[in-house]
Amino acid sequence: MVVLNQEQIKSFYDGFSDRLLKDFLRANKRVVSALTCILENIPLSTSRILDIGCGIGWSSYELARHFPDAEVIGIDLSPQLIGQASKLFNLPNLEYHTFDIISSSFDAESFTGVFDVIAMIDVFEHVQLDARQTFYAKTAKLLKNGSLIYLAFPSKEHLGWCMMKAPEKLQPVDNIVLLEDLQEWAKYIEGDILLYKYKSIWTENDYVHAILQAGKISYKERSGKFLTKTSLSTLFQRVNLITKVYPADKQRLYAFFLRRQLGNWRRAIFRYED
Repeated sequence: MVVLNQEQIKSFYDGFSDRLLKDFLRANKRVVSALTCILENIPLSTSRILDIGCGIGWSSYELARHFPDAEVIGIDLSPQLIGQASKLFNLPNLEYHTFDIISSSFDAESFTGVFDVIAMIDVFEHVQLDARQTFYAKTAKLLKNGSLIYLAFPSKEHLGWCMMKAPEKLQPVDNIVLLEDLQEWAKYIEGDILLYKYKSIWTENDYVHAILQAGKISYKERSGKFLTKTSLSTLFQRVNLITKVYPADKQRLYAFFLRRQLGNWRRAIFRYED
């Protein structure tokens, strides 16, 4: 794999919006699974959420939709992606910033306070190995006792297979994440791991969902209220959002919507007849 500097990495992600838009439009199963896990495990009392590596803002948007009383901030190192997010997803409790959290210019004080929740969907594996200690230390400053970190990342087996068999699928920085890495991170936040679970998305056990908690873990009944059901954006809502930003593609996108809906109806009819 070619080693790139931070500016080259930013440049790569500046050109990443088409892929992320397709993921959003098609409701990528990997992202949907991660979002569902995160949304179902965030206490309703949460007041501040930080979405690191938010890309075009899909994850930040769903967090803000489901937690309208919480302040949600999405950050990404790519100014192009943040610009895209600002056009696509706008809610009163949602804002975006261009930040590279491992950069020396990133200052935790910029956010004025700490967060109840940090979300990272397919981000941690893209942190360079020699920057992980810095990353742990900087995220620790953004947390308080009881704050939660939600992670989704490819399993060591899946990423290891990609490295050997399909290197074209990799991004400029793609590092295997081990349980030991999360244990080291937990030490920095003086906490522990609440969840480490394999998920089968495209193939068996190809992804991992994990939750870390800052501060001492106490033994008690689950406190607080949680969402009983998540309701992610429908295909029609996703198409509508994109056509607002790309009106020239409206006809093509609605044709895509109709084809998808027709396919869903046909599959439903065949299942019913069986």
